[in-house]
Amino acid sequence: MSSANNTSSDGPPAIDTRFRARESDDGRVEIFDSENDDAWIRSDYTLEVAGPN
Repeated sequence: MSSANNTSSDGPPAIDTRFRARESDDGRVEIFDSENDDAWIRSDYTLEVAGPN
């Protein structure tokens, strides 16, 4: 899987560094909690979420 993290985010530090996303070779995206191996979501559908302005 390749990493799809945006490291230029200006959100709260805990969110910017703890939650991550990666894309598999077949195009599915996995969003996961880097501190909890049991917390993840896998999908073949994604959308961009904007933080508060």
